[in-house]
Order: sequence, then C-alpha cells, then structure tokens
Amino acid sequence: MCLKGRKLKSGISREGHGRLFWRQPGVFLAVVLFLTVLCYSNIFKNEFVCDDLAFIVNWPLIQDARNWPQFFGPENQPESERGVYSPLKTLVHSLSYQAFELNTFGYHVLSLLIHLAGTTLVFLIAAQLTQSVLAAFLASVIFGVHPVHVEAITFITASVDTLGVVLMFASFYSWIIYFSEKKSAYYAASVGLAILAIFTHELTIVLPILFWWYGVCYVKEKYARALSPFFLIAAIYVLLKWFVLEGIARGHYLLGSFYLTALVTLKAFLRYLQIYLWPVHLPLNPELSPGIYAVDIQWFDRSKVLAQSFLEPQVIISIIVILILLGAAVYFYRRNRVVAFAIGWFYISLLPVSNIIPSESYFGQRYLYPGSLCLAILLAVCFLKCFQSKKKIIVVLSEIIFCAAVVFFMARTQVRNFDWKDNITFYEAEIRETPGNTHLRVDLGVLYLEQGRELEARGTVEDALKINQKDKDAFFVLGQIYENSGERPKAIESY
Repeated sequence: MCLKGRKLKSGISREGHGRLFWRQPGVFLAVVLFLTVLCYSNIFKNEFVCDDLAFIVNWPLIQDARNWPQFFGPENQPESERGVYSPLKTLVHSLSYQAFELNTFGYHVLSLLIHLAGTTLVFLIAAQLTQSVLAAFLASVIFGVHPVHVEAITFITASVDTLGVVLMFASFYSWIIYFSEKKSAYYAASVGLAILAIFTHELTIVLPILFWWYGVCYVKEKYARALSPFFLIAAIYVLLKWFVLEGIARGHYLLGSFYLTALVTLKAFLRYLQIYLWPVHLPLNPELSPGIYAVDIQWFDRSKVLAQSFLEPQVIISIIVILILLGAAVYFYRRNRVVAFAIGWFYISLLPVSNIIPSESYFGQRYLYPGSLCLAILLAVCFLKCFQSKKKIIVVLSEIIFCAAVVFFMARTQVRNFDWKDNITFYEAEIRETPGNTHLRVDLGVLYLEQGRELEARGTVEDALKINQKDKDAFFVLGQIYENSGERPKAIESY
C-alpha cells in the first residue's frame, strides 16, 4: 500500500489512535469493506428502474456485441441521451449484457464491486494525503456507507458512470505514487487509466486539472511535463466528441440565458453540501427551488425561472458558503495542505456539471461521487483532530458522534436502496420526496394502468390535476383511464 516509513506531511500526529491503526491498515480496510457490503446487501433483488429500461432492457445496440464499431459513433447513446459521448461506457453496458442479459442480480453484484473498488481507493488516497491510516479509515468508512452514493450504485445505469470515476481515482492514486517513488510504471498506469476514465464518463474530463491542483499543493519539483499527456488526452476527447457529435454541448442554457443557468447552478452547489451533511431527502429529481428541478426542463415553472435573482436568500447563502470555503483553502494552504487540497478538489470535480457548457442537467447525487472523496477526507480530518484532543470529553463526544453518524448513514442507505426496488416503488418514493411534481404522478399513473390498477391510476392522475390544472399529459392519461373503464363521454372530455 506504500504506507510504511513515509514522513507525515499534513501535520496530523500518529500518536495515540494513529499508531495502532498505522500498523494494521489491512484489517481496517477489511472493516470498511464489510460495512459497505452490509449497507448494500439489500439491492440484489431490485429490478430495472428508470433509465435502466432505455440503457439495458430496450437498447438493441448493446444487446449484440457485433455492433461494437457503433459504440464509437454518433449513435453511442440511447435517443434520450443524445449529446453524450462515452464509448467505453457503451462497451461496458454491452459486455454486461452479454454476461447477465436481463438478470439484475449480476448487474447489482458488478455495481457493488465498482463501489468497493472506489472505497478501497479512497482509503489508499486518504492514507497518502494525510499520512494517517486512522484518517484513511474514517474517510473510507464515510465514503463507503454514505447514502448520497445510492444513486451512483443501486441505480444500475449510473453505476457504469461510477466505473469511470473509480478509474479516475485509480489514475490519481498511481499519479501520487509516481511522485513519491519515481517509478515510471506508476506513471504509465496513471496515463492508461486516465484514458479509460475519460472515455467511460464525461465527468472525469477535469482529471488533468485535479492532477495540476495536487501538484500545486504537494509537489515541490517541476511537474508540467508530466501533466502534458493528461491534458492531451482531454483535448483529444473533446475534439473527437466535436467531430463525432458535431458539438460538445448537450442542449442549451436555461431559457437561453447563461445568467439564469448560473443561478440554478449556485443553488445546486449549495444542495450538494446540504445532502452530504444531512442526507435525509434524496430524490432523483429534487426541487432545487420552487418550480425548478434538477432535470426535465420542460417541466420547470417558466415564471419561477425568470423570477430568479442574485438577491434570493438561497443564492446569497450559496455564494457566501463558496467564498468561505475558498477562503479556508487559501488560509490552510500553508497550515494544512490536506484541507486546502480537499476544498479545491471538491469544486474542481463539479466543473463539468456547472453548466458552463450547457448540459440541461443541473443536479445529480451521482455527480457528487468524485467530490465525495475529499468531502469524506475533510470530515475525517475534523474527527481525527477531535480524537487527538487532550480533553477526554471532546474525545468521547466525537467518537459517539462519529459512530452515530455511521449507523445513521448505513440505515439511510438501506432504506434508500429499497426505494429502487422496482419502478412503482421508485415513483412512489419520488412523489413522497417531491409531492409538487405532477410529471412523476402522471408517470406513476401510467405504470399503475399497465398493471391493471385502474383505481390507483385514476387517483394519482387526478391528484396531478389538482396540483396543475393545465397538465396536458395528465388529461391525456386520464382520458385513457376513462376509456378503459367504458366512460366514453368523460374520456372525450378529458381528451
């Protein structure tokens, strides 16, 4: 693990707790992985949900391995995902389908293995950055069991994106070891893993900037030449995407306005921190502010979008939090590089989803997976400082708080896993979290109708119309329900 005999750089003492953990890293990594498996032990019977139907069940392209040349062409994603260029992601979907076909158990085993690999890399990276195995243990426990990762793991389609992030973690770890041990094999591994990461998941395009930031914080010698292949890989990817898809943006700015888009992004950045510290409300498509959701622009309340301003409390708070954290990064740059590096990593990791280049997707818990690496390290550093306090009451309280947080995270993860059991369970859970989203109610009504549950379908769609009396889709689905029930006059009126 390249841990022994390394001089501490972060100012974190190895006395007391640290000494015990330092000598037994494998044992504590095993504990982390056990707790992580325990968290996700209830996902294996979950069915295909949401986008799984588009990416696996109803996608002929991946179901025949002989289609592999098309994985690198303009049709590399389902129709609903046009504008994304992730050819290796499509290849992984195809290989998974050849192995598991429509057996969800195999997909869930694979997704859990991806997360276990990611958690292991968090342990190794945290150990290198903090030079404390106790800090690595704390960080990887938080990362492994945190409920914010359910969307990135339990959601089968998203777990393939997560594989790209895990490859980025592996590339970064190899990069760290290269600078500490000067072995060219690690550098070659870092470059190779970076290629796989970027062509598996677009979010990892910031990998060269993250590596640069590590150099700023930790590397004393010149490293620009070592960085050049990573920037070249990113540039080649962008050029290929532009050539194949005839553009790099996916969609347009919100109502054609960068200003309105930036306001929504600021609200999203604040929500990322909120759900990490208090992961209670975790819908797939949350309401970022009244009438404005994470995705599905067509359902946004146009008047609420246009009414946004920099004077909104939510926007002001977000700006203040960003300034405080960036100020903390500057303050700790010379005092504790771990803190400065972690804050920088968090915001750099979110650049691809900041809609500087429009994507029409403003928030997603799975987008937090890369940034969670350093948020977990930040929390671990805070807890470790408390554990090393000379005041026993602080040590005891911090240990109780940490254990309580881990238990809460594990329980919340298990509960959220159940929300992804099947499509109906998923939509029912989403409606509980975002009751004002009529689109979800209409979709649930359709699902009820497909299962012959007409009374429930009628009630759900009627509830949607009580919220929004101008929802055309709701009227159309209600017409179908009336027609199936033989209530032709009502069906005609609804149509």
